[in-house]
Amino acid sequence: MIVRDILDAESRAPMIERDILEAECRALMVERDALRRVRDALTAQRDAVLVKHDALLGSTSWRLTAPLRAALDMVRRLKPRQDA
Repeated sequence: MIVRDILDAESRAPMIERDILEAECRALMVERDALRRVRDALTAQRDAVLVKHDALLGSTSWRLTAPLRAALDMVRRLKPRQDA
């Protein structure tokens, strides 16, 4: 009887391990799908920001104020820093 119990336990072990691995696999697939959704949302957000950025750089006001920004940059470079 003891030998039979041992053999039964040994024969069930691979099935139990398989069930555990299948459960882990399902959990990983759920996590993968969630991460894909996050990735897709972030990609859409990035694309929207790029569209706004391109629109800003192509706008009339950005082009008209370019000389002013360049002059301010030049003044900032020439002005001694007073960090200390």
